[in-house]
Amino acid sequence: MTAAHRVVVVGHGMVAARFVDLLLTYADRTGTAVCATVLGDEPHEPYNRLMLSEVIAGRASLGGLALPRHDERVTVLTGVTGTVLHRARRRLTTDQGHEIPYDTVVLATGAEPAFPGPALTPGGGVRSLRTLDDCRDLLAVVSRRAHVTVVGGGAAGPGARVRPAHAKGRGGAGAPGPHRPRAPARHERRPHRRAGRA
Repeated sequence: MTAAHRVVVVGHGMVAARFVDLLLTYADRTGTAVCATVLGDEPHEPYNRLMLSEVIAGRASLGGLALPRHDERVTVLTGVTGTVLHRARRRLTTDQGHEIPYDTVVLATGAEPAFPGPALTPGGGVRSLRTLDDCRDLLAVVSRRAHVTVVGGGAAGPGARVRPAHAKGRGGAGAPGPHRPRAPARHERRPHRRAGRA
């Protein structure tokens, strides 16, 4: 019996989830034996990140963002980060000190928020919208602030129109201020620094 081809996917966002879907579809169509291990640094199951701004706007709920689970050929490790890639030995070391063997490794770590300068860095009144936890934090922020300015022209930025109900007792003043794209082209690609180094 042929051993299953071992695939390790670093990252568990929408791209990684879609890749695993296509991998399993290909395996079923060709009769190829595969097994996949997926590492995600967030403690959550995979979710639709593009819908986070819809949650902020009140047009979707956090509970409705979950993506379908894969079958038994896929092992998902949440809250785990890949730290060292041993290409010669075909092993990946995690932040917990475990080594995971692979035949193929896929880096799908996504992108980091781009902050325009020292005046707009995380902390104080500045927030990013990339993860589920970011979304929860922003929901708490917009419930007590009258004005929100959206900076960024990616998929999450223009959609983050805060519904008035989120601005409690402020007469519906929760609508965001001007939307200010950082780059000439919207949806500018900006790979994660770890992926760039690899």
